[in-house]
Amino acid sequence: METTAYRILLVEDYEPLRNTYARTFTEAGYEVLAAATLEAGRRLLSDARDVHAAVLDYRLPDGTASGLVQELLDRQPLCRSAVVTGAIDDETAMESARCGAHAYVRKPESSPNLLATLASTVASTLEWRRTLGQHVPISAGTPASVPAPIGLDTHAAIARLAHVSKLSHFETLVAWRLLWGDSNRRMAQLLACTERTAKYHVAAVLARTGAKNRNALLRVLLLDAGQQDPWDSRAEPDTADDPE
Repeated sequence: METTAYRILLVEDYEPLRNTYARTFTEAGYEVLAAATLEAGRRLLSDARDVHAAVLDYRLPDGTASGLVQELLDRQPLCRSAVVTGAIDDETAMESARCGAHAYVRKPESSPNLLATLASTVASTLEWRRTLGQHVPISAGTPASVPAPIGLDTHAAIARLAHVSKLSHFETLVAWRLLWGDSNRRMAQLLACTERTAKYHVAAVLARTGAKNRNALLRVLLLDAGQQDPWDSRAEPDTADDPE
């Protein structure tokens, strides 16, 4: 992966380690914005410069990385994070996954593995940006005798859903994947978390949007657009099942 143009936010309170990380990332071709606290990291972001990935120490003098992970996902454009910690408990890893971190790294970590994690986090950021902004145009060469593909603007629909339901960017990503019909296993792969954590995120999005289950999410969008089901009076009531 070409890394020259990619900007990294590094937040680590232990100065020798921060300097080591910064040197390693810089030598690999990244531009590094380094800070010792959450507040200092936020100040570096205040000029709204684009950041492609963040490497965050979990425990910092003014809090944990969880809040900043969410803030970076809620930015325009979003940014995914790798959380680094010396803790050995599984709860810290679970909390990192729940708040939307792409990766979780335990100290000490070798430079090659850390760089691989960083490259993966940058790639994940770029993948999600493309996903949220993708648009598939209708082919101009479609024969008149064949119905053209449906021009459903999924991006606009998801943006509307995010606004109405007050979804964070991370929850918007989950809603997008639900509309694509992803299983919890596929969702876990894309979000870099366990299936149990993926199911937690799915349940949170369904609760926020008012969808009874995965299959009802599209109905929520259609009803918001004023589309009524002509068979609604004959339809069987939904069951609150989730096949996953």
